Amino acid sequence: RSAGYSRQRLPSFLRQPAPFHPPCRSRKGRQGKTKPIFPNIKFSKKELIKNIEGLNRRIKRLETRKKSFTEVRHSAVILEKTSHDLKERTKELECLYKISNILNEPNLYPEKVYEKILKAIVLSYQFPKITESRLIIGDKVYKTKGFKNSKWKQTSPILIDKEKIGALEVVYLKKCPSNFKGPFLREERHLLNLIVQLIMQYIKRQKIEASLRQSELRFRTLIDKAPVAIS
Repeated sequence: RSAGYSRQRLPSFLRQPAPFHPPCRSRKGRQGKTKPIFPNIKFSKKELIKNIEGLNRRIKRLETRKKSFTEVRHSAVILEKTSHDLKERTKELECLYKISNILNEPNLYPEKVYEKILKAIVLSYQFPKITESRLIIGDKVYKTKGFKNSKWKQTSPILIDKEKIGALEVVYLKKCPSNFKGPFLREERHLLNLIVQLIMQYIKRQKIEASLRQSELRFRTLIDKAPVAIS
């Protein structure tokens, strides 16, 4: 009616809607024969082969891109791991450097030396926020503020003249990813052993210095008590 026609006055071909035929099916003609939906589209055998070859080339290019992306991602993972490992090795070397300076610092009491060593150890481990340390020498115990016993522990004995006089312990207060031995790295085990070696050398040096001081004191006492001055 908007165009000026009523339903009765419309042409016959506009009164009934055309039947819908899905494009994925064929339809039958008047005599029951199947007719293609797109009868004017035809491909020769050569064209089909050419199209298939083009699709195969495209698939190969996509596979190459996928492989390249996988290699790049794998390289990125390796680079990230290498960077992390280098940072950990740097922390370990800095720890050994600090401890060497602490042990050679003059006029520093052993108690203060051990406290500084324990703090340096905590900072050198992979997870310093949950790391604590304890040093036992004879009947004396030195430990960091938050130390408590844990099942995630690394221990190295302190031996003087083949006799155990104590131990150095490092613990994680929480569970961490598994590694060489529990949550600890192989390099952390080597670091702990090296620190124990430095501590044992320090203890031996302290004993030698104490023995020298005692010998010097006895010698001075003998001189002071001698009836005739020694010239």
